[in-house]
Amino acid sequence: MNGSISYPVARRDEGQSEVLHGVEVQDPYRWLEDPDSEETRTWVEAENELSRSYVSGDVREEVLSELKKMSEYEKLGCPFKVGDAIMFMKKDGLQNQHVLYRQDDLNSEPIVVLDPNKFSEDGTASLGELEPSDDGKMLAFSVSLSGSDWRSIHVLDLVSLEEISGSCDWARYTSIAWKKDGRGFYYCRYPAVDEDKTAEERGTSTAEVKNQMVYFHQVGSSQEQDRLIYEDPDHPDWNFRLTTTDDGKYLLIGVTQSCAPQEKLHLIDIEQHFGYESKHVVTLIDDFEAEYHYIANDGSLFYVRTNRDAPRNQIVRIDVEKEVLPSWTSLLEEHPSDVLVHAEAVDGNKMVVIYQQDVKHVLELRHLQEGALIRPLQLPDLGCVTVNSRRRDSDFFFRFTSFVHAGSIFHVDLNGGGEPKLYRQVDVPDHDPSDYATEQVFYESKDGAKIPMFIVKKKSVRLPAPCELYGYGGFMISILPSFSLTNLIWMRRFNGIYCVANIRGGDEYGEDWHNAGIIEKKQNCFDDFQAAAEYLVSSNMTTAKQLWIFGGSNGGLLVGACINQRPELFGAAVAAVGVMDMLRFHKFGIGRFWTSDFGHPDDPEHFKSIYAYSPLHNVKDPADSGNPYPPTLLTTADHDDRVAPLHSYKYAAELQHRAGASGSQTAPLLLLVDTKAGHGAGKPTSKQLEEAADILAFVSRATGCPLVS
Repeated sequence: MNGSISYPVARRDEGQSEVLHGVEVQDPYRWLEDPDSEETRTWVEAENELSRSYVSGDVREEVLSELKKMSEYEKLGCPFKVGDAIMFMKKDGLQNQHVLYRQDDLNSEPIVVLDPNKFSEDGTASLGELEPSDDGKMLAFSVSLSGSDWRSIHVLDLVSLEEISGSCDWARYTSIAWKKDGRGFYYCRYPAVDEDKTAEERGTSTAEVKNQMVYFHQVGSSQEQDRLIYEDPDHPDWNFRLTTTDDGKYLLIGVTQSCAPQEKLHLIDIEQHFGYESKHVVTLIDDFEAEYHYIANDGSLFYVRTNRDAPRNQIVRIDVEKEVLPSWTSLLEEHPSDVLVHAEAVDGNKMVVIYQQDVKHVLELRHLQEGALIRPLQLPDLGCVTVNSRRRDSDFFFRFTSFVHAGSIFHVDLNGGGEPKLYRQVDVPDHDPSDYATEQVFYESKDGAKIPMFIVKKKSVRLPAPCELYGYGGFMISILPSFSLTNLIWMRRFNGIYCVANIRGGDEYGEDWHNAGIIEKKQNCFDDFQAAAEYLVSSNMTTAKQLWIFGGSNGGLLVGACINQRPELFGAAVAAVGVMDMLRFHKFGIGRFWTSDFGHPDDPEHFKSIYAYSPLHNVKDPADSGNPYPPTLLTTADHDDRVAPLHSYKYAAELQHRAGASGSQTAPLLLLVDTKAGHGAGKPTSKQLEEAADILAFVSRATGCPLVS
C-alpha cells in the first residue's frame, strides 16, 4: 500500500449542517450514526477489507503465534472470602474467559463454581458483577453478551452449584447489594427498551439510556415481582450506586449525575423498614460536592473515605443519626502529596489502606477507629495492588502486578505475624522480569508543569529504539504499572520501548490533577502528551519515525487530537474506541455523563474549547498544514454501546476525505471494526490476541520496525 490509496467511498451529505452558538458546523457523515443501515454496513465492510490487506502477512502471523505461545500460563485474580471458603478467578492458557473457582482452605483442591466459557461457543459471553451473599450460600452474577454494557443478573446456589430461576434483565452500570439474610438483593435497572430485539442485538443501539431505578429482587421470584425501592423521575439522567452495610442494617444509595467524583447520598434503615424501603429514604448528603466510599460501621457510626475538603482523599467518621456535616471527625487526614485511593476493614478494628505515591502503590495496615499506622506492608517492586478483605476475618489477600510482573498473590495472616507471604506466583513462559528496567522520569509540559512518565525496556536495548507512547488523561483514572502481554511482545520481539505518560486529567495526584485536564483545560492533556513525545526524541530514547502513540476511549480522543495538532511528532498512531465527535457525544448511550470532563456542547463557553480540539472537526489538509498525518489506525467494535462506533466511523471518513485525498498524504489512514465485541470489558482471549497482532503488524509496517528473533 504505497503512494495514493484508494479509500472506500463515503457519501458526503453537504447539506447536513447546524448552527451552534453562531457557528455553522458541517456534519456530512451523520448517516454513519446509524449502525444498522445497509449503507453503513457496506462501508464498514469495505474499510475492514482495506485495513486487513495492510495488516495481513508474515509479521502478523508470527506475532499472533508468539502471543498464543506466551499466553500458555495461569492468569490469577485476587482471592476473596465467601462464607468460610476462598474464591478466585483463573484463566488457563488460551481460555477465552476467566473461570470462578472455590476452595475450602488455603491448601485444598479448587473446584469450578462458574465457567462463562460455557455460556457461548465463541467465548463472547462474559461475567460482569460478582456478589456473594453474606452467608456464602448464594452468588449473584451478571452476564454480558458480545461486550455490551447491558447485563442480565442471575443467582447461583453455591451449595448445589445450580442456577436458581428468575433472572433480572435491563441492568446496566449496576451494583448488587445483598440483604444480610440472603433472601434477595438490591440492584439497578432501566426501563425495558428495544423489546423486539434479542439481548445481543440491543448491544448495537446508540440510543440514550435514562431513568435508572433501584429494585429489590427476591431469590427464586420472577423479575416482574421485584419491588421498586427508589427512583427520581424528575432527574432521568441520574444514576445510582448501592451498598449494604456489613451489619445488614442499612442500604446506602449514592446518586451521581456525571462521571465527576461527586454524589448525593441517601440511606435506608432496611433492618427496620424492609418491605417499605421507598417510604423511608433519608437524605444524608444533598449536594454534588464530593463522593463517599463506605468502609465499615459501628451502628450509626460510619467510617467513610471521601474527597470532601480533601482533593487527595481522607477518612472520616460520620454519625448518620445526627446532622451529618457538623458531626464529621477526620480519622486519617489528607496526605500532603499522596492520594488515598482505597481502604477496607479487616480483623475487627483494622483497615488495609492503599496510597498512590508518584503513580505507584503503597500498602499500609492502620487502626480503623483511630486511623493510626500499625505497620507498612512491603511490596516486591514498583507496581500496583488490589486487596480483598472482610472485617470479620483476621487475614486477607492482595495481588501485586507491575509492567514486567504478571501477578503475585500474597496472603496476610494478622494472627500469624502480619507479614505478606507469597501464596501464588504467575509465571509467563520464557520471561525473566530481571531482563527489563523500569524508570520513572518527570518532564516539563508546555506550561511548565512537571509530568511523570514510566519508561520500560529491555536492559540490552540500544538507543534510539522503536517506542510506544501510551496515554489516557481523564475521568479520575490513574494509569498505573500493570502487566500486558502485548507490551511484553513489543519489547521482546521488536526491541521496543514502552512508555506511559501520566498526563493531567487522571487521578495520579488527586482531584486537582484531574481538574487541571478537564473542560476549558482539556488542552493541557494534549500538550502534556505532545511534550512527552518531544522529551523521548530529545533524550535520544527514540526518533519521530520510530515513535508511535496509542490510546483507547478517552485515550483515543487524545490520539485523534494530537495527530490533528502535531502530526509531525509521530511515526504512527493507533486510536481505539475513541470519542471523536465532541459536539454530539452527549446524545448517545451514557455520553451525557462525560460532560463533567469534556464540558457540555450546549454551553457556549464549553463549546469554544470543545470545538477547538474535537478530532472530527479539526482534520487538516496536509497540503495546507505542511505536515501529512502519520500512518493511523482507528479501531472500534460493533457492540460498543459505551463509546458508539459512530465516533470512529465519522472521524475515519473525514480523515480519508480531507487528508487521504491530498497529494501530500501517502501514509494510510485506516479503520478496523471488530464484530461481537464492545468497549473492551469481557473481550475473549481469542479476540484480544487477534487485535494485538493487528496493531503490532500495523505498527511494524508503518514505522519500518522489524521483528527480531
